[in-house]
Amino acid sequence: MQDCTSIAKVEHPLLQPNPKSSSILTRLESWRSKHFDQGALHLGLTYQQILASADIRWKLIFRAARQIITLYFLTYELYVLVLGLVLLLITTGAFIQPGVEIGMARPVFIGILTLITVALPALLHFFLLPLHIIFQARLWVLTLIHSLLASVILSGIEPWVGSMILPVQPLGFSDIFLPNLVIYLFSIGIITLRVRDTVSYSAYKNRHDSSGIDSLLPPALRGKLAYISAQDHYVKIVTLKGEHLHRMPFSAAVKMLGNTKGMLVHRSHWVSCNAMLILEKSADKYALKLRDGTCIPVAKSKFTQVQTYLDTR
Repeated sequence: MQDCTSIAKVEHPLLQPNPKSSSILTRLESWRSKHFDQGALHLGLTYQQILASADIRWKLIFRAARQIITLYFLTYELYVLVLGLVLLLITTGAFIQPGVEIGMARPVFIGILTLITVALPALLHFFLLPLHIIFQARLWVLTLIHSLLASVILSGIEPWVGSMILPVQPLGFSDIFLPNLVIYLFSIGIITLRVRDTVSYSAYKNRHDSSGIDSLLPPALRGKLAYISAQDHYVKIVTLKGEHLHRMPFSAAVKMLGNTKGMLVHRSHWVSCNAMLILEKSADKYALKLRDGTCIPVAKSKFTQVQTYLDTR
């Protein structure tokens, strides 16, 4: 475990609820967050079964692929990117010769094209993700392959769909392949980055094999560590995503922290450097206020060490 040294001040990233936000948006976010966390938990259980299997079990692998695709559809980024694509098609007339009026055929074409654009990568992902699980193929490599295949197929489908719907000949394969490739690389890349730590089988195996504190946490709670505290025979592990109680000695939990930057501020409390905010004193007692508002007692013998870090960071 390392002492705090020259760590930049970082504002607490937890999103606080906006009192002005509509109740509908709040309920939608609550629903999305709940189902995303549940999906991550189910994916972890599937990975656990795959890891415990001596042979390749295709049923489990394709179940994992389906669960990963579900998590993709539970991200904000997907819908923002779809909306961006629709706006691109509406405002620029992309994939159609400029200056051509096509009337009501335009919204029909845009609607069908949007459905194909979203469904195609989901279908390809279902067959590419097993490569990540079986052969440990890196997700960024699969993203490149995924984007290339999706662009080739979509660039072949678009002119065919357009010729059936539009009164004019749409742009051809060579005209739209590059824009499609850019769109897919950008969108699939962003979504993969968003869910990488949650869906990566390699990351799951590393956590499973690790002796670190993350191995004690359920998937939905893994994140930046804030602090750990002793509670009777349990240790409370608090990350920026929530808290978890695990039955074990506090000293054993501290040993599992490894090189995580932080300090033991009390015999029953360890705090991450990035979570510290200010040291407060009341009578002859000291408390460390964290960025989320939590106050952790500080032993007198640790006061100077904590204060020195807060003054010099």
